[in-house]
Amino acid sequence: MKTIKVVENGVTFDAVLEEKKQKEINVTPEMKFGSEINFTELFIYVKQFTGQDLTFTNPKVKCVNGYWRIEWKSSSIDPASLGVFGKILDYCIVEPFNSQIIKIDNVCRYWSTVHISYQHKDGGSNGMKLFTAIHEDGKWLFRNIGE
Repeated sequence: MKTIKVVENGVTFDAVLEEKKQKEINVTPEMKFGSEINFTELFIYVKQFTGQDLTFTNPKVKCVNGYWRIEWKSSSIDPASLGVFGKILDYCIVEPFNSQIIKIDNVCRYWSTVHISYQHKDGGSNGMKLFTAIHEDGKWLFRNIGE
């Protein structure tokens, strides 16, 4: 796997070459769409949802097994703020568990299951869905569990 910088119409973003033999990359509509999404509103929503003052990695657009995804993650949630769970968890972060950029009728959309991932102090790990985030037509839509 190799990460390269791609410049398309003045926009610079990271692209990941998954296959060893792949030497160049064609900029697809999905890649371009994903690189132009502003994640500020999503990250603010994550902070409000969790009640944590988190920082986030820069989102990276990747093609994994033929599906366009965007990867990012939060800084670790302070264990002291987790009550009894802080005593049994080694770390806890927010990240997309499942996401995809899809193109329907020549219109790209991004959806993601925003997930809290954690590792127990004894080494086991797991996570759970917090909410679904959808980006289309330049706007974010958030669907909490149960809505």
